[in-house]
Amino acid sequence: MVSGIKQSKKLFDEMNPDDNRRPDILLRNPHGGGKQVIIDVAVTDIDDCNRKIDDNPLQPLKARFQQKNSKYKGVADENGFEFMPFVFSHNGQI
Repeated sequence: MVSGIKQSKKLFDEMNPDDNRRPDILLRNPHGGGKQVIIDVAVTDIDDCNRKIDDNPLQPLKARFQQKNSKYKGVADENGFEFMPFVFSHNGQI
Protein backbone atom coordinates (compact mmCIF):
# COMPACT_ATOMS: atom_id res chain seq x y z
CA MET A 1 0.00 0.00 0.00
CA VAL A 2 1.27 3.44 -0.93
CA SER A 3 0.73 6.32 1.46
CA GLY A 4 0.66 9.79 -0.03
CA ILE A 5 0.07 13.36 1.01
CA LYS A 6 -1.48 15.83 -1.40
CA GLN A 7 0.34 19.21 -1.59
CA SER A 8 2.69 18.80 1.33
CA LYS A 9 3.01 22.28 2.81
CA LYS A 10 6.13 23.34 4.66
CA LEU A 11 8.02 20.24 3.53
CA PHE A 12 11.36 22.07 3.43
CA ASP A 13 10.87 24.27 6.52
CA GLU A 14 13.69 22.62 8.46
CA MET A 15 16.16 23.82 5.85
CA ASN A 16 14.64 27.28 5.38
CA PRO A 17 11.60 28.44 7.40
CA ASP A 18 10.67 30.92 4.64
CA ASP A 19 10.68 28.28 1.89
CA ASN A 20 7.29 28.41 0.17
CA ARG A 21 7.82 25.51 -2.25
CA ARG A 22 4.92 23.09 -2.09
CA PRO A 23 5.24 19.96 -4.20
CA ASP A 24 1.91 18.46 -5.26
CA ILE A 25 2.37 14.92 -3.94
CA LEU A 26 4.61 13.25 -1.36
CA LEU A 27 4.74 9.44 -1.48
CA ARG A 28 5.75 8.45 2.04
CA ASN A 29 6.21 4.72 1.46
CA PRO A 30 6.74 4.02 -2.25
CA HIS A 31 6.18 0.48 -3.52
CA GLY A 32 9.28 -1.60 -2.90
CA GLY A 33 10.65 0.76 -0.24
CA GLY A 34 13.37 3.28 -0.81
CA LYS A 35 13.35 7.04 -0.61
CA GLN A 36 10.18 9.03 -0.18
CA VAL A 37 9.15 10.53 -3.52
CA ILE A 38 8.14 14.11 -4.25
CA ILE A 39 6.02 14.62 -7.37
CA ASP A 40 5.17 18.00 -8.83
CA VAL A 41 2.65 18.19 -11.67
CA ALA A 42 2.44 20.76 -14.46
CA VAL A 43 0.07 21.13 -17.39
CA THR A 44 1.36 23.31 -20.19
CA ASP A 45 0.28 24.48 -23.63
CA ILE A 46 2.47 23.19 -26.48
CA ASP A 47 1.80 26.39 -28.41
CA ASP A 48 3.05 28.76 -25.70
CA CYS A 49 5.90 31.29 -25.87
CA ASN A 50 8.52 28.65 -24.95
CA ARG A 51 8.02 27.01 -28.33
CA LYS A 52 10.70 28.60 -30.45
CA ILE A 53 10.64 26.20 -33.42
CA ASP A 54 7.47 24.91 -35.07
CA ASP A 55 9.17 21.57 -35.76
CA ASN A 56 9.58 20.85 -32.03
CA PRO A 57 6.20 20.62 -30.28
CA LEU A 58 7.86 19.07 -27.20
CA GLN A 59 9.97 22.19 -26.50
CA PRO A 60 7.46 23.73 -24.01
CA LEU A 61 7.23 20.41 -22.16
CA LYS A 62 11.01 20.15 -21.92
CA ALA A 63 11.25 23.76 -20.71
CA ARG A 64 8.65 23.18 -17.98
CA PHE A 65 10.39 19.91 -16.99
CA GLN A 66 13.63 21.86 -16.54
CA GLN A 67 11.83 24.53 -14.48
CA LYS A 68 10.43 21.88 -12.14
CA ASN A 69 13.85 20.25 -11.76
CA SER A 70 15.46 23.62 -11.03
CA LYS A 71 12.86 24.36 -8.39
CA TYR A 72 12.75 21.01 -6.54
CA LYS A 73 15.54 18.57 -7.45
CA GLY A 74 18.36 20.14 -5.42
CA VAL A 75 16.34 20.65 -2.26
CA ALA A 76 14.81 17.18 -2.60
CA ASP A 77 18.26 15.58 -2.88
CA GLU A 78 19.54 17.58 0.10
CA ASN A 79 16.63 16.33 2.22
CA GLY A 80 16.83 12.66 1.18
CA PHE A 81 13.86 12.62 -1.20
CA GLU A 82 13.60 11.45 -4.79
CA PHE A 83 12.03 14.06 -7.08
CA MET A 84 9.84 13.25 -10.09
CA PRO A 85 8.44 16.05 -12.23
CA PHE A 86 5.26 15.06 -14.09
CA VAL A 87 4.73 17.42 -17.03
CA PHE A 88 2.13 17.01 -19.73
CA SER A 89 0.37 19.16 -22.30
CA HIS A 90 -3.24 20.27 -22.29
CA ASN A 91 -3.92 17.66 -25.00
CA GLY A 92 -2.28 14.73 -23.22
CA GLN A 93 1.33 14.67 -24.45
CA ILE A 94 3.76 13.54 -21.74
